[in-house]
Amino acid sequence: MVMVKKNPIHYYEDGDVVLQAEGTHFLVHKPFLSLASQFFKDLFAQSKPNSNETVKNTNANESEASILVLEIMEENANSIQDMLSFIYPNVILDINWENVENLFRIANKFKIKKLTNSCDLFLQNNLIENILTTFKLAELYRLPIPFKEASKLILNDFLKYECDSEYIQIPKRARDRLGYSRFVYHTFLDKLAWRLSSKRETKIQTVCIYPTRKPSFVYNELHSFNINFSDKEAENKAFYKSFKEYLLKFERSNKRDLDMNFYSFVELEDE
Repeated sequence: MVMVKKNPIHYYEDGDVVLQAEGTHFLVHKPFLSLASQFFKDLFAQSKPNSNETVKNTNANESEASILVLEIMEENANSIQDMLSFIYPNVILDINWENVENLFRIANKFKIKKLTNSCDLFLQNNLIENILTTFKLAELYRLPIPFKEASKLILNDFLKYECDSEYIQIPKRARDRLGYSRFVYHTFLDKLAWRLSSKRETKIQTVCIYPTRKPSFVYNELHSFNINFSDKEAENKAFYKSFKEYLLKFERSNKRDLDMNFYSFVELEDE
């Protein structure tokens, strides 16, 4: 008889299906899995679940002779335990920076929408702690809110994040969009300096000097600063108004745990 290890958390005597990973058995319930996971719902809809690249229908041991045993391919026992801890109401799974990336992977693999949403919410509430990881995961799993908010913070201190070793892990298409957004910001500043150079306003000179000021600094300097334009300067007046609106558009939507005067910069449109 082949000895198996029973998972100490998710081995329910009234279960009707066994998930096996790394020699560990999880005796669980089809209804729970079906409600949480579209993958398992589709799998159990078959009269006899077939093996595929994700699961393998194997022989049960003697104590589980009448119970379907599904070996989870290329998956470790800890990941399956975390997945079940999220699904079952008797266990509380804490989502944190150590497990969020793997939980996203599990949620995507087994089509667990609620787990994806919970990880998305974790990123939204904690992105300030790990901005590049948030942006990378938001790009990978197409999460528009953390994608937008993390991009604002990256572009507010672009040179710092561009030199980070994790930056190169961001897909090239996303890095290109960040680069283009930074180019747009520089273009606005150059036009501001050119159009309003004759005004000799100290505020304008302060935000247009080299090295380039952060967008948050420019916003804080100009958002309540008004310039008197003559009737002949209507075009410059319109540009100055549009520039301030451009900065205002990219105020951070979530300022929790931040100085209320801190504003970030730019969003990237989700595809």
